Amino acid sequence: MERETSQLDLWCSRHSRSLFALACLVCQAMLKSRCPQAFTNPQFYAEDGRYFFADAYNHGWSSLWYRANGYFHLYPRLLANIGLSVGIPVLWMPALFVAGTFLVYMVVWAYVFHRMPMPVQGRVFATLATVLMPLGNEIWMNLTNVQWPMSLLIPLIVWGTPGRGVWMAVVDAGLLIFACFTGPYALVVLQVMLLQVARDPHSGGSTT
Repeated sequence: MERETSQLDLWCSRHSRSLFALACLVCQAMLKSRCPQAFTNPQFYAEDGRYFFADAYNHGWSSLWYRANGYFHLYPRLLANIGLSVGIPVLWMPALFVAGTFLVYMVVWAYVFHRMPMPVQGRVFATLATVLMPLGNEIWMNLTNVQWPMSLLIPLIVWGTPGRGVWMAVVDAGLLIFACFTGPYALVVLQVMLLQVARDPHSGGSTT
């Protein structure tokens, strides 16, 4: 049994890139099955039009730090302002929002697969779990709820396998800023980090 397990681990390690690509394709197919209209007929959803687009259209870049429901939405508001600033027609803004949401999913899949400290098989399962959870279709493929998948970046960056090189450190810092200021989840992670520091002052909030 141990020999078979080691052979499976070796095979998965050798084909990790292919397994990651396959997992991404499955995740994309699942998103399309859950929200086909997002890919065929993009529309504003909830706060997408009422807050993110409308505030950017009416107030410009000053809306970047507007709050809704008591917290910031940095990424959606930044995307709305960039879209209007570069002259994207209003009719195409929902498509831009969908594309921006899908970009977040791809980044999350990459971080789940490459940053979780577990064997390749577990990382494939974790990547699939980001979209295979039996949840309602409301949270999928819209900027209003992009904070849900984006929140996964916070623990992955803080406690996951560190990236290599200065460039990845810069990318991590940028993504962490987006994730912390898009939704309220940074407050939850902050409490966990403070608890970890209180228990072990030398950990610096890291569990590794």
